[in-house]
Amino acid sequence: WAIKNKKYRLVKAKQNYLILGLMLMMLTSVISAFDKTLYWESMEHISKVFFFYFAVINLIDSKRNLKYFIWTILFIFGFLSLEVEIIYLLKGTTSLGGAGSTDNNVFALSLVMTIPFAFYSFFVEKAPAKK
Repeated sequence: WAIKNKKYRLVKAKQNYLILGLMLMMLTSVISAFDKTLYWESMEHISKVFFFYFAVINLIDSKRNLKYFIWTILFIFGFLSLEVEIIYLLKGTTSLGGAGSTDNNVFALSLVMTIPFAFYSFFVEKAPAKK
């Protein structure tokens, strides 16, 4: 939608140019890759992260959008945590994981990465129910 309506723009900051440079360096490193199929498989996963990064920095252009983004992240991971808790109560520790992953460590890392968003929300929101 953003590209079609010409609303997409590259936020002109040094960090973004450095990230684009990193991505180009990674793309040109295919020349020295020993296993090209593993390389392209890894680049597919990494490219999703780059795409998400550039999409988010273009979507968040106001404090209101930042709050919506943070609340979305907190809601999603709160729901996933509740789902994992229910699985734990029903099946025990054999099949934990979350967010479509069967690896407990990946899910734990995701939860740890949401802690700064929770702290931000706690200190910024004024209503006790939102805190």
